[in-house]
Amino acid sequence: MKKLIIIILLFPISMIGQNKKQYLELNIGLATGLSYMDACPGASFLYGETIDLGNKWLVDYQIGIAAPSIITSRVGFGSYFNKNKSASFIIGCRPWPLTGYTQLSFGKAQNFILTGELGTGGDISMDAVGIFTFGYRWVIDREKE
Repeated sequence: MKKLIIIILLFPISMIGQNKKQYLELNIGLATGLSYMDACPGASFLYGETIDLGNKWLVDYQIGIAAPSIITSRVGFGSYFNKNKSASFIIGCRPWPLTGYTQLSFGKAQNFILTGELGTGGDISMDAVGIFTFGYRWVIDREKE
């Protein structure tokens, strides 16, 4: 499992030469389906990078701190909705706590983020069946497109 997580996190870094956008992201949300309560609030602060693969495709990855999981990361593959690339849709995986996710990003620099995630409901997903978050992204570096 540890090797898989390392590969997932390093794969986007290996895509040298692509257009990249680095950012910081703050998310707040709720986890549902927990065995110990109906819903639990959570938050995360992440460093991320969006790699523009050309035309309309992208890879996005993030790593950072979170509550209640302490650390977290995500990696996903997606598509832009429009020519100015101000909206995108991503499907991906969060290795810890383990979930599959979909993410909608929108705004002038894709600053607003809506995410829905599905977990196993077991220990590997911290008992979560669903996680729903709203986030805001601050672009910290944008290479020329």
